[in-house]
Formats: sequence, structure tokens, C-alpha cells
Amino acid sequence: MVISFISEKLDPTVKLNADKVAEQLSQLTGYKIESEVSPTYNWTLKGMADGAVHMAWLPPLTYLYGSQQGFARVVLLTDHFGVYKYGTQFLANANSGLKSFFDLTRNQNTANALNALSQLRGKQPCWVDPSSSSGYLLAAGLLKLNNIPIKDGIFLLSHTSVVRALYINGICDFGATYALAGDPRTAAAVQQDLPDALDKVIILWVSDPVIPNLCLALLPSLPDAMQKKIAQGMLDLVKTQAGKAALTGANNYDIQDFEIATDADYDPLLKMVGAMGISLDSMLGR
Repeated sequence: MVISFISEKLDPTVKLNADKVAEQLSQLTGYKIESEVSPTYNWTLKGMADGAVHMAWLPPLTYLYGSQQGFARVVLLTDHFGVYKYGTQFLANANSGLKSFFDLTRNQNTANALNALSQLRGKQPCWVDPSSSSGYLLAAGLLKLNNIPIKDGIFLLSHTSVVRALYINGICDFGATYALAGDPRTAAAVQQDLPDALDKVIILWVSDPVIPNLCLALLPSLPDAMQKKIAQGMLDLVKTQAGKAALTGANNYDIQDFEIATDADYDPLLKMVGAMGISLDSMLGR
């Protein structure tokens, strides 16, 4: 069987670690497993569609596409910096006049989405980019599902740029960035020249963690017993320091652990995709 990893520049370090993962997983499962490093997700997905690639590591929107096409079934989600899923947070300048519905001491919202976000009606947002799950898709989808019309947004291409725009004030009324897997207001690139960003840019409301991290997806045609054995092999592999290091290096992505996953884990994100009318084939790699 072939397990696929992605490296746009075909980094030899990625290949070295990918081979280690394949070798260790072979020992744990008794199956003959080989690694493949692909330059693009299109390449990997074509391999899965043709039955030449049997398992691959896929980000959330890419997985949804593969799942809808019928050649990918999620089995594991990755623990990335302590979380398996993340969300979005709505931010604004502290002097914007917008009210925060997020209690910092309890780290929870004080109102539902409709009540908290209705104040954004007619306001202009700063988004990350049109393909960002947390910096656009989820936030804009929540507003649309709650029938809260807004002005056309400004795309600033990074989460820290959204924070900077809100800090300056006058560029946009509110913004959205990733949440629950860190906070771009505390990023070194922001803190080094905007040390008071946490005070000047406030959280208005935070979504639930509904965006799954990188997943391991298998061909649905593989027998259930084989899928379970591969999943268990990965769960055993990540428990070792050597396995964890190889998995992280092969994916160029911090992996601390795995948990069993199903398509139900993607239902909230899929709902947002539907609300926004997004074509998943344009989101490969996201």
C-alpha cells in the first residue's frame, strides 16, 4: 500500500521521514507500506481516485472534496499544538464602539452567535483570504446563516495583517482570525512592535471548534478490518518519540497525537461551505 505526503519542493527531509513512517507502520501492522511524496494535493487526489494511493494526509476542505468524490474516508485527526479542531474569532478595535460578548476570565462567550454578531450588520470586515477556513469561510458563513448582512470585505492575506489593520483602526470595522489553536494577537510578528495588541484589539465572540486539523484519510474500498488495523498502527506509532518525530517531519506539521474521526466531525464545516456556495475543487490544499 502507498501512503502519500505533500511537499511542494519535494524536500528530501520530508521523504526521509515519510520513509520512516512507512517502515514503522509496516512493522506495526504487518502490511507492506511504501511512502510517496507528492508536489501537490491534485497529484495525491488523482492517485487516490485511481486507486494507486491508499492513504493520505489531507487538510479539511481538501478532505471534504475527496470524501464527496468517493475516494477518501477519514480515520484519524491530528492533535496540532494541543487541539484537534479550531475555530474563528471576531475581533475589533477597542474604541470601535462594538461590544465584546466574550468573557476572558472564563474563556467563554456570554451570548449566542445571533445576539453577539447582530451588531456587525452593515459593517465592513477585514478577512484573511477567500480560501481561509478560519479567516473567512467560517466567519462569513456564520454571519450568512444568521442573516446578518455586511459590506464587502477587504482581504489582507494573513491573520496578523487583520490584527494590524484593526489596531490601526479606520481600515475596517471588524475582522476574523483563527482561534482556539492560538491567537494571532500574541504572535511574535505582532508583539514585537504592537505589545499592547491584546488591549487595543478585543475579542467580540468566538466560534466553537469546528475546523478539523490535518487528517489521515484512507480509500473507502479498503476492508474495514484493514482500516482499523492501520488506524491502530498510527495510534501506536504516535505514542513513541521516534514515531512522533517522523510523523511531524514527514508532514512538516506539528503532530502530538491522534484521535479516531468520522465524517460527522466535518458536518459543521460542510454546513458553512454550503452556506457560502463554495466549490470545493477550488479549495484543494486548504
